[in-house]
Amino acid sequence: MKLTKTLRVLPTILVVLLCSISTINCKGQSNSDDQQEGHTVTLSASNASKKDTILNGITLPVIAGHTLHFTYTPKEDLQDIQNIQGLAYTFENFEWNIKDIDMKKVDGDWECSFKVPDNCGFFAFKFYASTDDGLITDTNNDAGYMYTPISSKNEKIPGSSLAWGLFRNKNFNSNFGNYFEDFSASDEASEFWLKKEVQDNPDQLPKFIDTYIHILKVRKPEKFEEIASSILQNFSRNFKDISEKQLVTLKNIYQFELKNTKVSDSINKVLEQRYPKGIEMRSQAFMNANQQGNDGNRYHKLEQFLKNYPSNESVPQNQQFFYNKTYSSLFEHYFLEEKYDKALNLIPEMNFVSINDSYHFTISKAYHFKSVSTENLLKLSTPMIAQLKEKIEDLSYMSGLYWSPNQATENAKNQLDRKLKVHIRILNELGAYENALNAFSHLSKNELYKNSDLNELHIHILQELNKDIKPVLIAAAKANALTPNLTYLLEEEYRKEPQANSNFDTYLSNLKSSNQSTVTSVELISLESPVLVFEDSSGESKIIEGEKDEIIILDFWANWCAPCKKAFPTMYSLDKSYSEDKSVAFYFVNTSEYTSGYRNKSIEYFNTNGYSDLNLVFDLQGESGSNNKTFSRFAELFNSSGIPRKVIIKNGEIRYTSEGYSGNPGELRDEINNVIYLLKNE
Repeated sequence: MKLTKTLRVLPTILVVLLCSISTINCKGQSNSDDQQEGHTVTLSASNASKKDTILNGITLPVIAGHTLHFTYTPKEDLQDIQNIQGLAYTFENFEWNIKDIDMKKVDGDWECSFKVPDNCGFFAFKFYASTDDGLITDTNNDAGYMYTPISSKNEKIPGSSLAWGLFRNKNFNSNFGNYFEDFSASDEASEFWLKKEVQDNPDQLPKFIDTYIHILKVRKPEKFEEIASSILQNFSRNFKDISEKQLVTLKNIYQFELKNTKVSDSINKVLEQRYPKGIEMRSQAFMNANQQGNDGNRYHKLEQFLKNYPSNESVPQNQQFFYNKTYSSLFEHYFLEEKYDKALNLIPEMNFVSINDSYHFTISKAYHFKSVSTENLLKLSTPMIAQLKEKIEDLSYMSGLYWSPNQATENAKNQLDRKLKVHIRILNELGAYENALNAFSHLSKNELYKNSDLNELHIHILQELNKDIKPVLIAAAKANALTPNLTYLLEEEYRKEPQANSNFDTYLSNLKSSNQSTVTSVELISLESPVLVFEDSSGESKIIEGEKDEIIILDFWANWCAPCKKAFPTMYSLDKSYSEDKSVAFYFVNTSEYTSGYRNKSIEYFNTNGYSDLNLVFDLQGESGSNNKTFSRFAELFNSSGIPRKVIIKNGEIRYTSEGYSGNPGELRDEINNVIYLLKNE
C-alpha cells in the first residue's frame, strides 16, 4: 500500500488506537501531569539560546547530525578516578542503539564530543568508571542527562515523544543498565507520549506497534485480548505493505501475547513464501537444529543451517548468537572427534566471539587437562590466535544495549590476553621460543607484566634465547609481580652494575614506588573479632587470644582452593621473616572442607611442601557439615564466604581483611608488611 493511500485511511485506525484505553479520551487529552511536562521538553527555535547548566557547552535545542562539544565535571565519587568513560543510549528511526562519548581529561574536568546521529529523536548520556569497589555511574543524580534533538529544519524528529515516554518508565528501561533508581514516568504518562507519537507520525506506526500492544497489556489487562485483537485487525487492514521485520513482530504478538496460533500460522506462511531465507525462517531453522535429540542429527542440522543460511551482513544483530553458538558447537564437535581439518576450515568464517568461545572450550580446556597433544593443540591455536588478533575490533561482543563499541572492544582485548597466555605456554612446551616471545608482544600493556607466573615464563624464554632479561625483571618489579626466584635474578643483575651499592632492598623499593599504580595501600578497620576457637593437628581445642598488642594474622584456606595454595610460598616467607618477632603470629586455618580425611590431607600437604613448621590449625565443624564454624562468623561480618581470606587482629579487634589472591607475591608481601607496620606504629 502506498503512503498516500495509507494516510487517507489512517483516521479510522487512529480513532481505535487513541480511544483504546479509557484514561485518555478521543481528543488525546490526559489527566497525567506529564502532559504539561511535554511542553517543557519539546525543543524548538524559541529556546535555542538556553544552555545546559549540567554539561557545560551544550546549547539547546540540540540539532541532529551535529557534533556536541562540552565539558563534563565528575560528581564527588568520580572526581579522583582516571578512567571515566561515557556512553549514550540513542533512539534512531524507532530503534535503540548504544554509542560512546569521546572523552579527554583536562585538569579536573573532561572535554567531551559526541556526534548526534541523523534521525535521532532522543538520547541519554551516562558516565561511569570501573573501580575496586565496583561500577560507579553518574546519571545526574537520577535526573538523567536526556535530550530530544530537532532537525536542521527546526522540526521535531519522529520517535522523540515515544522515546521520552519509554525511557523514563521502569517497565521499558530494563535494557539500559539500571539508568534510573527512581523512575519519573508512570504507565499512564508513557501511554500519553506513545499516543502523541501516533498523532504526530501515524505513518510510522508499524515501527512501534509492539510497544503499543505492550502498553495496552499493562494498562488494560482485563480487556487486553479484546482491545488488542481489534487494534491489530484495523492495523492489518490499513498497513499491508509492511517489512519482513514488522511481519515477524505481528506474528510474535499473535503467537505469544494473544495465543492465537491460527493467525500466527497464517502470517508464518506469508513469511515463508515472501522471505524463504529471511529472519523468521532462519530462526526456525536454528531452533530446529538445536532441538534434535540425537547428537549426530544435531550436528548434521547445524552444518545444514550454515549452508542454507550463511552468515553475512544481512543477519540482524539479535540473531548473531545463532552463528556464535553454531560455530562453537561444531568446532568443539570436530575437535573432540579429532576432525582437525574440518575445525580449521571453520575458523576464517567465525567472528571474534565464536573463535574465543571455541578456544576456551577446546584448546584451553584440553591444555589444562593434558587430554590432547600440544602438537595438535598448536595446529589449531596458531590460526585461531591469528584470527582473534585480526578480528579484535569486529564488535561481535555488541549484543543489544549491553556493551558500547568501546566496551565490546575492551572485552575482546581482555579475552585475547587470556588466550595468548595459553598459546605462549603451548609454544614454550614445544620449544618454539621465538614465536612465544613474539606472542608476548601482543599482550596488552596492562597485562604484560602483571602476573608473576607469566613473568617467570617470560624470563625462562629469554634465557633459552640468550637474550637480556634485565628489562623484563625491572618491568616486573615495577608491576610488583616478582616471584622469589625473579627477585633473586634481579638482585644478581643489580650486583653486576659498577655503581650498585649494597642496599638492594632500597633499589627494589624504589622500582616499586616509581609506578604509583602498583604501590599497595591498605586501610585499617576496627571490628570486634569473634572468639578464635580452632583445633590443632591432633584434634585438641585451641583458643587463640594473643598477648596485649600482639598482631595475629589468620590465613583461611582449604585443600580444594588453588589460589590459597598459590599464596603459601609468600605467606611462608612472611612467617619466617617475623619468626624472631614475638609481637607477630601467623596461623593457617583450614576451613570449609566437605570431604572426609581433609585433616590428614592438609598435614600431608604441609609436610610435603616444606611448611611443617607453620602454625596449622583446623576450623570446627559447623551446621552445614563442613569445618567452617568459626570462619562462618567472619563470613557474616564481611558478607562473603570466599577464600583465601586474610584477617589481621590486634587486641581482640579485626584491623584488616582481604579476600582472594592476585597471583603477585610482591603485592601480597607488601600488603601484609604495610598492615603490620601501621599496627606496630599506632
